[in-house]
Amino acid sequence: MERFRKVVVPRVEPEQISGKLKKEQKMCISREWSYQYVLEDQRASGDLYRHLRCQKKRCKRYGKYDHRGKLPNCRSIEGRPKVVDRRMRLGSWEADIFLCKNHNPVMISLTERKSRFTLLGKIPQRTAQAVRKQTVRLLWPIADKVHTLTSDHGKEFAGHQQIAQALHLQFFCAHPYATWERGANENTNGLLRQ
Repeated sequence: MERFRKVVVPRVEPEQISGKLKKEQKMCISREWSYQYVLEDQRASGDLYRHLRCQKKRCKRYGKYDHRGKLPNCRSIEGRPKVVDRRMRLGSWEADIFLCKNHNPVMISLTERKSRFTLLGKIPQRTAQAVRKQTVRLLWPIADKVHTLTSDHGKEFAGHQQIAQALHLQFFCAHPYATWERGANENTNGLLRQ
Protein backbone atom coordinates (compact mmCIF):
# COMPACT_ATOMS: atom_id res chain seq x y z
CA MET A 1 0.00 0.00 0.00
CA GLU A 2 2.79 2.43 0.83
CA ARG A 3 4.45 1.84 -2.54
CA PHE A 4 1.18 2.88 -4.17
CA ARG A 5 1.03 6.19 -2.28
CA LYS A 6 4.56 7.18 -3.36
CA VAL A 7 3.63 7.01 -7.06
CA VAL A 8 0.65 9.36 -6.79
CA VAL A 9 1.52 12.80 -8.18
CA PRO A 10 -0.74 15.83 -8.55
CA ARG A 11 -3.46 15.49 -11.18
CA VAL A 12 -3.14 11.92 -12.41
CA GLU A 13 -5.56 9.12 -13.13
CA PRO A 14 -5.44 5.54 -11.84
CA GLU A 15 -4.73 4.36 -15.40
CA GLN A 16 -1.48 6.33 -15.34
CA ILE A 17 -0.61 4.99 -11.89
CA SER A 18 -1.18 1.39 -13.00
CA GLY A 19 1.01 1.88 -16.06
CA LYS A 20 3.81 3.49 -14.08
CA LEU A 21 3.76 0.77 -11.41
CA LYS A 22 3.82 -1.94 -14.06
CA LYS A 23 6.71 -0.31 -15.90
CA GLU A 24 8.89 0.82 -12.99
CA GLN A 25 7.98 -1.42 -10.05
CA LYS A 26 6.95 -4.54 -12.03
CA MET A 27 3.65 -4.49 -10.08
CA CYS A 28 0.31 -5.23 -11.71
CA ILE A 29 -2.53 -3.23 -10.16
CA SER A 30 -5.79 -2.73 -12.01
CA ARG A 31 -7.33 0.64 -12.67
CA GLU A 32 -10.47 -0.42 -10.82
CA TRP A 33 -8.48 -1.38 -7.71
CA SER A 34 -6.81 2.02 -7.79
CA TYR A 35 -10.17 3.80 -7.92
CA GLN A 36 -11.51 1.68 -5.08
CA TYR A 37 -8.41 2.46 -2.99
CA VAL A 38 -8.81 6.21 -3.58
CA LEU A 39 -12.53 6.09 -2.72
CA GLU A 40 -11.83 4.10 0.44
CA ASP A 41 -9.20 6.66 1.41
CA GLN A 42 -11.72 9.46 0.79
CA ARG A 43 -14.32 7.77 3.02
CA ALA A 44 -11.65 7.63 5.75
CA SER A 45 -11.15 11.44 5.42
CA GLY A 46 -8.04 11.06 3.25
CA ASP A 47 -7.09 13.44 0.45
CA LEU A 48 -5.92 11.14 -2.34
CA TYR A 49 -9.06 11.97 -4.35
CA ARG A 50 -7.82 15.55 -4.67
CA HIS A 51 -4.95 14.33 -6.82
CA LEU A 52 -7.27 12.88 -9.46
CA ARG A 53 -7.27 14.74 -12.74
CA CYS A 54 -11.04 14.46 -13.05
CA GLN A 55 -12.80 15.97 -10.04
CA LYS A 56 -16.35 15.31 -11.26
CA LYS A 57 -18.63 13.01 -9.38
CA ARG A 58 -18.87 9.75 -11.30
CA CYS A 59 -22.32 8.54 -12.26
CA LYS A 60 -23.13 5.03 -13.34
CA ARG A 61 -25.48 4.78 -16.28
CA TYR A 62 -28.12 2.10 -16.14
CA GLY A 63 -29.66 0.88 -19.37
CA LYS A 64 -29.19 2.54 -22.72
CA TYR A 65 -29.97 6.17 -23.32
CA ASP A 66 -29.55 7.42 -26.84
CA HIS A 67 -31.36 10.70 -27.30
CA ARG A 68 -29.04 12.01 -30.00
CA GLY A 69 -30.17 9.79 -32.85
CA LYS A 70 -27.93 7.84 -35.18
CA LEU A 71 -25.55 8.94 -37.88
CA PRO A 72 -26.72 7.82 -41.31
CA ASN A 73 -24.80 4.96 -42.97
CA CYS A 74 -22.31 4.77 -40.11
CA ARG A 75 -20.21 1.61 -39.92
CA SER A 76 -20.07 0.14 -36.44
CA ILE A 77 -16.77 -0.33 -34.63
CA GLU A 78 -17.60 -4.03 -34.52
CA GLY A 79 -16.74 -4.24 -38.23
CA ARG A 80 -13.34 -2.65 -37.75
CA PRO A 81 -10.37 -4.86 -38.76
CA LYS A 82 -8.79 -6.81 -35.87
CA VAL A 83 -5.36 -5.37 -36.67
CA VAL A 84 -6.65 -2.01 -35.38
CA ASP A 85 -7.49 -3.48 -31.96
CA ARG A 86 -4.04 -5.08 -31.67
CA ARG A 87 -2.23 -1.82 -32.55
CA MET A 88 0.04 -3.72 -34.92
CA ARG A 89 0.25 -1.08 -37.67
CA LEU A 90 0.43 2.65 -38.05
CA GLY A 91 -2.48 4.43 -39.69
CA SER A 92 -5.41 3.66 -37.39
CA TRP A 93 -6.72 6.96 -36.05
CA GLU A 94 -9.30 8.06 -33.48
CA ALA A 95 -11.12 11.40 -33.65
CA ASP A 96 -13.03 13.56 -31.22
CA ILE A 97 -13.83 17.18 -30.57
CA PHE A 98 -13.48 18.88 -27.23
CA LEU A 99 -14.29 22.26 -25.81
CA CYS A 100 -11.69 24.49 -24.24
CA LYS A 101 -12.23 26.86 -21.35
CA ASN A 102 -15.53 28.76 -21.58
CA HIS A 103 -16.44 26.53 -24.57
CA ASN A 104 -14.28 28.62 -26.84
CA PRO A 105 -12.58 27.54 -29.03
CA VAL A 106 -13.71 24.11 -30.15
CA MET A 107 -10.84 21.78 -31.00
CA ILE A 108 -10.63 18.56 -32.96
CA SER A 109 -8.05 16.00 -31.94
CA LEU A 110 -6.90 13.10 -34.08
CA THR A 111 -4.79 10.45 -32.34
CA GLU A 112 -2.95 7.59 -34.04
CA ARG A 113 -3.55 4.43 -31.99
CA LYS A 114 -0.11 2.78 -32.17
CA SER A 115 2.26 5.77 -31.94
CA ARG A 116 -0.12 8.09 -29.99
CA PHE A 117 0.88 10.84 -32.45
CA THR A 118 -1.76 13.59 -32.18
CA LEU A 119 -2.93 16.26 -34.58
CA LEU A 120 -4.95 19.22 -33.28
CA GLY A 121 -7.03 21.77 -35.12
CA LYS A 122 -9.26 24.64 -34.12
CA ILE A 123 -12.75 24.70 -35.60
CA PRO A 124 -14.88 27.86 -35.68
CA GLN A 125 -18.08 26.13 -34.60
CA ARG A 126 -19.29 22.68 -33.69
CA THR A 127 -20.80 21.77 -37.06
CA ALA A 128 -20.41 18.74 -39.30
CA GLN A 129 -19.08 20.88 -42.15
CA ALA A 130 -16.39 22.54 -40.00
CA VAL A 131 -15.32 19.19 -38.52
CA ARG A 132 -15.18 17.58 -41.97
CA LYS A 133 -13.04 20.40 -43.44
CA GLN A 134 -10.58 20.43 -40.53
CA THR A 135 -10.27 16.62 -40.42
CA VAL A 136 -9.46 16.46 -44.13
CA ARG A 137 -7.04 19.40 -43.83
CA LEU A 138 -5.15 17.77 -40.93
CA LEU A 139 -4.93 14.28 -42.45
CA TRP A 140 -4.45 15.24 -46.12
CA PRO A 141 -0.61 15.47 -45.98
CA ILE A 142 -0.40 11.89 -44.67
CA ALA A 143 -3.51 10.48 -46.39
CA ASP A 144 -1.58 7.55 -47.86
CA LYS A 145 -0.67 6.47 -44.30
CA VAL A 146 -4.22 6.68 -42.92
CA HIS A 147 -6.21 3.41 -43.05
CA THR A 148 -9.04 3.81 -40.55
CA LEU A 149 -10.65 6.60 -38.54
CA THR A 150 -12.91 5.95 -35.55
CA SER A 151 -15.09 8.61 -33.95
CA ASP A 152 -17.97 8.79 -31.53
CA HIS A 153 -21.62 9.12 -32.58
CA GLY A 154 -21.66 12.91 -32.25
CA LYS A 155 -23.66 14.80 -34.88
CA GLU A 156 -20.51 16.77 -35.68
CA PHE A 157 -19.24 13.65 -37.49
CA ALA A 158 -22.26 13.53 -39.82
CA GLY A 159 -19.87 14.19 -42.72
CA HIS A 160 -18.08 10.89 -42.14
CA GLN A 161 -18.82 9.62 -45.66
CA GLN A 162 -17.21 12.68 -47.26
CA ILE A 163 -14.17 12.31 -44.97
CA ALA A 164 -13.81 8.64 -45.93
CA GLN A 165 -14.15 9.43 -49.62
CA ALA A 166 -11.72 12.37 -49.59
CA LEU A 167 -9.00 10.49 -47.68
CA HIS A 168 -9.70 6.97 -49.06
CA LEU A 169 -10.07 5.44 -45.60
CA GLN A 170 -12.53 3.31 -43.66
CA PHE A 171 -14.59 5.32 -41.16
CA PHE A 172 -16.06 3.62 -38.07
CA CYS A 173 -18.26 4.86 -35.24
CA ALA A 174 -17.94 3.69 -31.65
CA HIS A 175 -21.05 2.80 -29.71
CA PRO A 176 -22.84 5.71 -28.00
CA TYR A 177 -21.56 6.38 -24.47
CA ALA A 178 -18.70 3.90 -24.93
CA THR A 179 -15.69 6.20 -24.57
CA TRP A 180 -13.38 3.28 -23.76
CA GLU A 181 -13.67 2.14 -27.39
CA ARG A 182 -11.60 5.20 -28.33
CA GLY A 183 -9.42 5.20 -25.24
CA ALA A 184 -6.25 6.60 -26.78
CA ASN A 185 -8.05 9.70 -28.02
CA GLU A 186 -10.07 10.22 -24.83
CA ASN A 187 -6.94 9.99 -22.70
CA THR A 188 -5.13 12.43 -24.98
CA ASN A 189 -8.00 14.91 -24.71
CA GLY A 190 -7.90 14.62 -20.91
CA LEU A 191 -4.18 15.36 -20.87
CA LEU A 192 -4.68 18.34 -23.20
CA ARG A 193 -7.43 19.78 -20.97
CA GLN A 194 -5.19 19.32 -17.93
